[in-house]
Amino acid sequence: MERQNTSFATMKELADKALSAGFSQSGDYLAVWCQYCDYLRRRIKWEENHEEQLETFRLTVEAATNYMFVNYGKDGDPEAVLQQTWAHLEAKFCKNQEKAREIWNQIMQSGHGSEAALWLQYYRLERMFGDNKHCRRILQKALNSVTDWPETIIKAYLNFEREEGDLEQYDTALVKCEAQMERINERRAKAAEKEEALQVAKKKDMTNKKSAKKQKLDLLEEVPESGQKSANSKIINKNKRKFDVADGSTDGEAQLVVPTAITEEPPKKKARESDQPTHQQQEASNEGLVHGEYVRHDPAKDNVTAFVSNLDFAVEESKLKEVFQECGEIVSIRLARNYKGRSKGFGYVEFIDSNCVLQALKLDREFIDGRPMFVSRCEDKSVARPAHQFKYATRLEKNKLFIKGLPFTITKEILETMMKEHGKIKEIRMVTYRNGSPKGLAYVEYDSETSASQAILKTDGLQIGEHTISVAFSNPPERKTPLSTRMDLPGQQHAPSLGGGKKETEFRGKARTQVLLMPRALRQQAAPKPQTANTGDSNQQLRTRKNLQH
Repeated sequence: MERQNTSFATMKELADKALSAGFSQSGDYLAVWCQYCDYLRRRIKWEENHEEQLETFRLTVEAATNYMFVNYGKDGDPEAVLQQTWAHLEAKFCKNQEKAREIWNQIMQSGHGSEAALWLQYYRLERMFGDNKHCRRILQKALNSVTDWPETIIKAYLNFEREEGDLEQYDTALVKCEAQMERINERRAKAAEKEEALQVAKKKDMTNKKSAKKQKLDLLEEVPESGQKSANSKIINKNKRKFDVADGSTDGEAQLVVPTAITEEPPKKKARESDQPTHQQQEASNEGLVHGEYVRHDPAKDNVTAFVSNLDFAVEESKLKEVFQECGEIVSIRLARNYKGRSKGFGYVEFIDSNCVLQALKLDREFIDGRPMFVSRCEDKSVARPAHQFKYATRLEKNKLFIKGLPFTITKEILETMMKEHGKIKEIRMVTYRNGSPKGLAYVEYDSETSASQAILKTDGLQIGEHTISVAFSNPPERKTPLSTRMDLPGQQHAPSLGGGKKETEFRGKARTQVLLMPRALRQQAAPKPQTANTGDSNQQLRTRKNLQH
């Protein structure tokens, strides 16, 4: 449309419609904002009076940055593309290098300070439009902050001093780089030692388990024949007495009926109590110093580590390896365990690079052994960070349906078969408790609003077994504003809707099962007077009052 010289008002209206379309991924919103900001940048005519267009661009980029951060946090714009575009425009066209530095400082303070790639982008911008003093300052800050790829910063720093600095400055840079690399290598060596010790302990644990199992089998096989004969004779005599009492005869045929237990091995409990070590002794000998070991947090590995929680206690490292190996090469898997060696239900998966972590995050809410697995980034709790943002949209989405009243036995496949008749389905999400038990709720997202509307008309009120389902557009209620405050706002009124929480009636606070000890005739006389004026009640509230009167 820009090639057809479409007016600015039309382009703005189109961008607003795209932003209100209800995308499920943050990348879709980021793409819309980037395209719109690029259009506003090209719209600026630098050779003419451009103050209005420039101010529009600045306000839009700032609004886009705040929108992505508020709704999606740091993951909304992981590479700070919007702010980089703004800083480049300020430095190149507006000759306002101070503003560009201010924008870049905001980028680094918002959680990107450990990323070498962004520090190099900042350095290149300062190299093109700034001065050597600030270039040297940026490289020194980056040297002390970068954790993912420090070698690139060291190379850039030494090349800069070789080209622009004197001998003393070059020697100073060389000393700083060598000291920093020495510290980094020490941290890496410690991490490698811990990993090697963990692997050795795992192998030892497996060997001990195999030997214990073999000893158990040997103890069960090494039972004296005399003991077996005496035990068999006792069983024969005991069963014979029971048979004689029950049948009342002692002839030969009756005595030949002997239980099959005489051909089996004697009870295993005696052999276990006398020779086999106890369960606590086995765990103590197998575990050694592995379980209960404190592992210090290493911030250098945060960007390559995924935090996994809500796991079943029976899930082991081998199961997690099967699930996450499709995301990329795995360096290590560590489950948190108690002093007995039992899993605590969470752990850490370390990959070879950060791209593997992005793939692992897509497995969030996947089911493992009947429980939804939670996957998130590994973050240090002692460091302040933006508040957690909800993963899904919290506003009206006309292409997504909210279904409630489903039977607990219904599966995702059955629901997909039922709903795909009305249009192409993009995603189905079954709502469950933390233990994997269903809540009877689901979200169905279609490719188009037309398909969603058609599905509502066909399935709302549908009877599935003994359950009647309710289907409506996904429109979660506002969580932070109290209901009383929302109703008191001028020009606004609360109307009951699907998924809108508890309904406000005149009998609020009275439990459904509470018995009202009042005759029906008195209740009809005490009914409220009919309304003489239009009070603005919704249809649902009017029907509720009418039912109460009758």
